Amino acid sequence: MRSSICLLTTVAVLAACGSSALADRWCASANGGSWVFCDDFDRYCDAPPPEPDTCATDATLSDTALRAVWLPQGTCGNLLKINEGNNFIESLPYSARYPQSDTLDLAYHKAALPQPMDGTDANPLVLRYALDTQTTGTWNYNTAIMELSFGSDHVPADYVLSPNCFEFCTTNPGPNRQYNILCQQDFPPANCPPPFTTPRAAIAVGLLAYLDNDPCHCATSSQRPSNSHLNFFDGLKWHILKSNTFPGNGGDFSVQRRFNFITVTVRTNDIFVEMLSTNPDPDLYSTATIPRQYLGPFDSVNYGIPAGCLLSGTTYECVTPGSETCLQASANSGAHEIDGVVLYGGVQVAVEGACCANDASCTVTTLPDCQSQGGHFQGYNTTCETVTCCAYPFADGDHDGDVDQDDFGLFQVCFTNLDGGVPPGCECYNRDGDGDVDGADFQAFNNCWTGANIAWSPGLTPQCAP
Repeated sequence: MRSSICLLTTVAVLAACGSSALADRWCASANGGSWVFCDDFDRYCDAPPPEPDTCATDATLSDTALRAVWLPQGTCGNLLKINEGNNFIESLPYSARYPQSDTLDLAYHKAALPQPMDGTDANPLVLRYALDTQTTGTWNYNTAIMELSFGSDHVPADYVLSPNCFEFCTTNPGPNRQYNILCQQDFPPANCPPPFTTPRAAIAVGLLAYLDNDPCHCATSSQRPSNSHLNFFDGLKWHILKSNTFPGNGGDFSVQRRFNFITVTVRTNDIFVEMLSTNPDPDLYSTATIPRQYLGPFDSVNYGIPAGCLLSGTTYECVTPGSETCLQASANSGAHEIDGVVLYGGVQVAVEGACCANDASCTVTTLPDCQSQGGHFQGYNTTCETVTCCAYPFADGDHDGDVDQDDFGLFQVCFTNLDGGVPPGCECYNRDGDGDVDGADFQAFNNCWTGANIAWSPGLTPQCAP
């Protein structure tokens, strides 16, 4: 089965999308080839062939190319990788592999959508992906979720600590360690603070061992966080999906080793979650209808788990403000694969933001309008009062299309050298954000130099960061 990555937008991706390029690709059959985002991880190699072909079997695979689309957030390790050539892949030739180990950090990746999207009853927004786990009996220890989010918001991964399992399990001592327990869930432990009540701009589905509120399991030999069910975040709270979690649930959402096909359908006021597991035989099919708590749009598809912090016992605040750290996988967890990620349907939401023109002027408009005007969109819900618009390139201070001696004169006025501060109106020359305009910033300016009456272009000055 063949496919590749494409977004219906002008953002940089591995290859351009067009109607003629969809032939014989996995994404051509996903919702009839009509989608917002689609990735089957089959074109991430150093030299991808012309569409619609996938990478050759002897091609050099490129995790770097994968992470240029699924952007790593923060500094957490254990990043998504391209996986090939074994029987754990649901759709050949490649899938994405998410490694896990209790000695390494868990990563969090974001893939941007071309336009904010939402789901309604008339036009549901549908997210679908396939999940395979590698090793028998390890998936209940895994942690990784597929998320739809908006802006910088994300699902909560904040936690309290379990008792020390060695000391707590007096008759059957466990590991000499404490485990994270996520608090924003249906059944938090007693040492969690009261939950927050303002929805996050995110929903998510997937594996989450750290919802286990009794991870020591003193009466068993598996004394570590364990959760064999699919989990869902509705914008306000995590839920372990079981047959009785929501009224009218069908099935038990028990994740299987192979071929778990997960579908999330976002409607006006609720979300329909389905999981079809085709191994073992016969098929297992589970459904749940979950009320929406976050009712806004989404602008990215994300995978992994964001950083979290140790919570105080009284309020939903970090014990140490700003102390979010990467989560680590539960003990004995194994790697798993995702494949066939597709988002389709829904309605576009015209969310405005600040648009900086090449002459540093600013307007508030939508992303498509900003791009059509040749502007530079600063993010949804930003305003001209909250952003600093610079010339494009920043070094063209007199806005005449070149970078010459006149522009250097403007730079000189702002030059303060090391630790000299940034004078008012000179913010655009502080390129490295270190609070001064110094030699490093001059080098950035010089990289954009064209000379008088020579029109600046990215090709002319490839080292320029405009």
